[in-house]
Amino acid sequence: MIDSTGYQKLLDKFFLNLIEISLFAIGFLVIVFVLLFLIKKIIANKRSIRSINNTDEENEDFWNVSDIYINKLLYYEELIKNYELREKLQNIANISQTLILKYKGSSETNKKVKKYFTYYLFEIYKLVEKYVEIEKITNKTENMIQAQQKIFITIDYAEKCFEKFLMESFDNIITEINVDTQVLNQMLNRL
Repeated sequence: MIDSTGYQKLLDKFFLNLIEISLFAIGFLVIVFVLLFLIKKIIANKRSIRSINNTDEENEDFWNVSDIYINKLLYYEELIKNYELREKLQNIANISQTLILKYKGSSETNKKVKKYFTYYLFEIYKLVEKYVEIEKITNKTENMIQAQQKIFITIDYAEKCFEKFLMESFDNIITEINVDTQVLNQMLNRL
């Protein structure tokens, strides 16, 4: 028979073992959570490194696609009979090429520049493509003529917006030039 002190010792030993097992389990769980956290960080780090490497490739693809749109515009520009529209397309191509020269390889490339090439220039290209399709038709309906006029008006407006965007892109440079020339002129006057 177990007396009360023996029973108490047995209970104490049981609880000590239970506490040891609980502490071991808690320690084990902590280690598992730390390992999972570290693995998650390592995977996230690899993804960010991969995304940095892809950024260079994506930028190169972006500029190549931009060049393709410009070349397609110039191709269609040669097919169009409307001289005024041809001039507008040539100007849009020149603006686009100037933007490429300014931003390609630069850290300045921003969302507006990317949107210019990926959305606006692409939409102009699609409109010009449709204009050329309609122009090939010998017996145009009134709707076709109106569609061509709408395309012309839209391209005219786009050209003005693109010119404004180009000027804004060079505002910093123009401001620097104005300040530099003003300072230089003041210094020359003191000579």
